[in-house]
Amino acid sequence: MIWIILLSILAGILGRMGGVGKPFSTKMRDLGVPLCLTIALLVLRVDCPWWALLIAFGAVFGACTTYLDSIFGYDNFWASGALVGLASFPVTLFTGHWWLFAARAVLLAVIWGSLNRWLPERVLLWRRDTVEEFCRYAVVVGSCFLLK
Repeated sequence: MIWIILLSILAGILGRMGGVGKPFSTKMRDLGVPLCLTIALLVLRVDCPWWALLIAFGAVFGACTTYLDSIFGYDNFWASGALVGLASFPVTLFTGHWWLFAARAVLLAVIWGSLNRWLPERVLLWRRDTVEEFCRYAVVVGSCFLLK
């Protein structure tokens, strides 16, 4: 459990660093979050072949690169959260936990959308964007136990 917490924190930090811009790159988020998720699934010993984890890594990478503004005309965090959750589909093919997979996709959609819509301008010492991006990506890894 400690590893999952640490990987969630790391994913949140990498997600925020990817959103800051210079001197950081978005690739810190795009590659770092799927890497943290993959390591977390390995720590949890999710029962699936390595190539399913590799495909899921690629799908989560792709999902982390977009907020679907090309489809909706604005950054749709509700749909983006769901997309990140659905990107773990290859793992679910082998675990068979379909309702947990669906619940995680819905959970990510609700958390991502709610953070964007209702988070106040300041949360304790931090600005809204810092807290929002950190939480958005930390929950991607923090919810990975639903895939086991």
